[in-house]
Amino acid sequence: MSAHLEYLSQGLIDKGKLREELQICVRGVVEHWYSQKVNVQKVEMMAEYLARLGRYLEAESLNRDALSKEVQKIYNHQDVILLVESALPETAGKLEINALAVHLMDIVEYLSLKTYVPVLPEMLARSERSAKAARSVGLAQHLRG
Repeated sequence: MSAHLEYLSQGLIDKGKLREELQICVRGVVEHWYSQKVNVQKVEMMAEYLARLGRYLEAESLNRDALSKEVQKIYNHQDVILLVESALPETAGKLEINALAVHLMDIVEYLSLKTYVPVLPEMLARSERSAKAARSVGLAQHLRG
């Protein structure tokens, strides 16, 4: 298990709820995933899939390997799959799958901030130039009659 995933050796759940210290561990995962260019949108899709699966799961539990193969169809990045496999017990029920979905969404939030905040000023400047150009074209068309 990678150093940034050591915290998963204790699992995600403690006394029927998410472990409180998971938020602290998220930052280490985000730093690693950011350096590995993990696609935040695909991780978000994976988290949404797991949340729906956990909600509608009728079986008592699913095998970790089978679940890992399922989520690999969404995004087969080795660091993401390593987290999924490390976070789940050998057989995972609704509680474990939902906990993993919530944990992935926490990671997605931080990874989104790290990915998009630095480029926001440039995106806004581009947007303002585009809006100004559109207004100029609109004014010219209006003046031409």
